[in-house]
Amino acid sequence: MPAALRPPYHWHRRMTRQGYAAAVLLVAAVLPVVGVYVFFVEKDVHRPSAEGAAASAWTDSAQFEYPVADGDACGPASRRGEDVLKWAAALGARVHPHLAVASVDFPSGGDGERGLVASKAIRDGTVLVVCPHALHMSVTFLRNSSALRDVYDFLDQNDIVHSSLFGLAFLLLHEARNTSSFWRSYLCALPRHPASAFLVPPAQRDNLRRQLPPDQWWRFDREVQRQLSRSGALHRALRDYLGRFPARFRLEDYSLPRIKWALAIIASRAFSTFDVSLRVPVHTLVPCIDLPNHDAAGRPVRETFGGDMELLAHTSLEPGSA
Repeated sequence: MPAALRPPYHWHRRMTRQGYAAAVLLVAAVLPVVGVYVFFVEKDVHRPSAEGAAASAWTDSAQFEYPVADGDACGPASRRGEDVLKWAAALGARVHPHLAVASVDFPSGGDGERGLVASKAIRDGTVLVVCPHALHMSVTFLRNSSALRDVYDFLDQNDIVHSSLFGLAFLLLHEARNTSSFWRSYLCALPRHPASAFLVPPAQRDNLRRQLPPDQWWRFDREVQRQLSRSGALHRALRDYLGRFPARFRLEDYSLPRIKWALAIIASRAFSTFDVSLRVPVHTLVPCIDLPNHDAAGRPVRETFGGDMELLAHTSLEPGSA
């Protein structure tokens, strides 16, 4: 189709839900809650359920490790959302002037977290945030990095889903250990305790499982096992490859507990964006666009043909509403 006739946008679903169409309701109920939904090209809609938000209170820090270096220097937790918006705006992001970051409680309870709220009335469908492609985190950066391209090549086993997922997890951990990272403000704002069913202790995981209809338990078990298996596979791959270069990489920076944290962050926040050079969708973390992930009701997100990501108001917003 000629470029002039193309629609100006296409709607994207989140990459981490892409392969599990038969288990969408299950995953939405028990895996990490993301308050951002995206319209499928086929006009399907993914809406994470409110019950999953409670998982944040169940995550066990013994199951994972927060990897951001010198986290205490990130500043007060109450300011990190604002810091991300300021950082992004300085690099070309556009934020609606009637938006603010405030503490927002989970609909189903829990401790709440920082999220976007309206400071003045905003009409339904208004573009709230535009994040330029240059700020996105994905294997696109890894593949274009002369210092890290070899790691991507090693992880790429002719399976783009896994090289995309594992490559982003490696990049996330690599940048988290770098206090001068380009994404430092964004990394500082990521949650210490990502809500994910595979991070909770077995007893609490069983309680989550029992909230589902019995005929869906096997799907829950399969998804949890899949996440645990991926964590182990990536840990073994990085240990085998990075261990060859002790002067470049410290293996403790890529420990299994830290890999679990990274995969949980990706599972709960990543989108699917199109990599032009690979000509396939890849897992992508998009600063600012994922700020509303406290809300299970969801938010529409669209990717422009230029590669930028836009967050839209899902309804007319009154002052103070999220």
